[in-house]
Amino acid sequence: MISYYIPYLSGMDGCVDVLLPLPLKNCFSYLVPKEMEEKVRVGKRVLVPFGKRKFYAGIIVNRSVLPLPKEGMKEILEVLDEYPVVTPIQLKFWTWIADYYLCTLGEVCKAALPSVLKLESESIVSFNEEA
Repeated sequence: MISYYIPYLSGMDGCVDVLLPLPLKNCFSYLVPKEMEEKVRVGKRVLVPFGKRKFYAGIIVNRSVLPLPKEGMKEILEVLDEYPVVTPIQLKFWTWIADYYLCTLGEVCKAALPSVLKLESESIVSFNEEA
């Protein structure tokens, strides 16, 4: 379930739950670097690492104080938007759609966002002339 409560994070380690446009059951938690605390808001897109070498633009769905040890958690790499691109009402509607149609929230996100707002990882293969 998505929580829309946003506590104040001053001086504490913050984390966000990020919805990725992938057919995954859950959102993933990421650390918020101190220099990005003021920019992070529910509904904004963020660039996050996922897996070993992939990067995705996900939507922030929840912001909170870090309840667990932060060892092993990855950080947000960049906040992509100045203003939120998705409202809490839209997130609530997406949750209803996912429940009603028995699909994941990530699948709804992928279908609902315009393609210009989606950044998906791509692999670039190049020839190394030195080898």
